[in-house]
Amino acid sequence: MNLHEYLNSHNEANSALLLDEEKLKSITSAISLCIEQGGTIWTAGNGGSASTASHLTCDLAKGVALG
Repeated sequence: MNLHEYLNSHNEANSALLLDEEKLKSITSAISLCIEQGGTIWTAGNGGSASTASHLTCDLAKGVALG
């Protein structure tokens, strides 16, 4: 994959996120509410998904702003 193809793939991924903007807002609101109410957020994965789950856990533990 050359640089042009790589950047185009990122543009496509970002465009797809914009199509799901309302879903993303709903998810971040639910996570924020859970944190505000002292709830527990569980993450899980297998292989690469475990890495993604671990990364999300670290972000939430650091207090990354949602929303």
